Amino acid sequence: MSMRFLQRRFLLSWVVTTLTGWLVGVFLFYVAADIALHLESTILRDFNIRFPFSIQATLGFASIGIAIGGCQWLVLRSSLKGSWMWVFVTSLAFPVAFVGFDAAFGPRNGPFILEGTVIAAFQCLYLRTQLRKSPVRWKNYIRSKF
Repeated sequence: MSMRFLQRRFLLSWVVTTLTGWLVGVFLFYVAADIALHLESTILRDFNIRFPFSIQATLGFASIGIAIGGCQWLVLRSSLKGSWMWVFVTSLAFPVAFVGFDAAFGPRNGPFILEGTVIAAFQCLYLRTQLRKSPVRWKNYIRSKF
C-alpha cells in the first residue's frame, strides 16, 4: 500500500469515527440529562437535593467527550502507544470547555470556536507528552500520517 493511500485511509477513518462519536455522544448527553432530571424529581426530592444545571451539563458534556474520545481512540490505538488516555483527556476537555465558557460568559448559541479551541488544546498537550516519550519526533509522526 502506498503512503498516500494510508494517509487518506487514516483521515477518512478519523472523520467517520469523530462523526460517529458526535452522534453517540449527543444521544448520551440527553440520556445523562434525563437520568439526572429523573433522580432529581424522584429520589433526591425527598432529601431536598437539587442538581444545578451545571452538574447536568457537566455529565452531559463528559458523555459526549467519552463517546468522541472512545471513537477516536479506535483510530489512534494502532498508531500511538498509551492512547487510551485520549478518551480521558477528551472527556475532561468537553465539560471544562462548554461548562466553563457558559459559567464565564453565560449560555449562548454558538459559535463554538472558543470551546473547540480549548478541547484542541487539551488534546494537543496530551499528544505532545505522548510524542515526547516516543522515539519518533512529532514532526516525523505528523508527516507520516498526513
